[in-house]
Amino acid sequence: MRRWVTVVLLGCALAGCADAGTPPAAPSSAVTPTDAPGASEAADRLDPALEQAYPDTYSGLSLEGDVLVVHRVPDQALDAEARRLAGSVPVEFRDARFSLTTLRETTEQVTADLDYWRERDVRIGTVGPRPDGNGVLVTTLAGEKDLPALTARYGDVITVEQGTPPVPATQPPLTATS
Repeated sequence: MRRWVTVVLLGCALAGCADAGTPPAAPSSAVTPTDAPGASEAADRLDPALEQAYPDTYSGLSLEGDVLVVHRVPDQALDAEARRLAGSVPVEFRDARFSLTTLRETTEQVTADLDYWRERDVRIGTVGPRPDGNGVLVTTLAGEKDLPALTARYGDVITVEQGTPPVPATQPPLTATS
């Protein structure tokens, strides 16, 4: 049976974001199909446990085939706990530059500053932690052109890509059927 595992997800419904003037957040962890027995259950155990016990080093996790990938700032204690919680599921560790805590805080700062950026003609489309823990991804209409201003305000945690703001989906009109 094919399972889809969704690990940490920051975001909001497009219509809600459009109404509130807040861009949707990019997902903070990858979603990968897997057939590995017990892999999704191991991910369900690991994600909250590691996030709570290791807030300064845990960045997220993803499934790649039958391998559980833990993204973290190097931490031997976190690695040992992840192996223990994963049981027989294979685990791979990948170094990240930032903890999920840092990435979420920066995401919140950028989101809180949307009016500031609008006043400076920086049009932000989405903002959220990169799945690999290596920064906060911000999409803007101008892309890389906006990187110096964003990094001046938030530091090297910011990465920028060009993208257009999402447009909320509209519901088609209801029609009577007979």
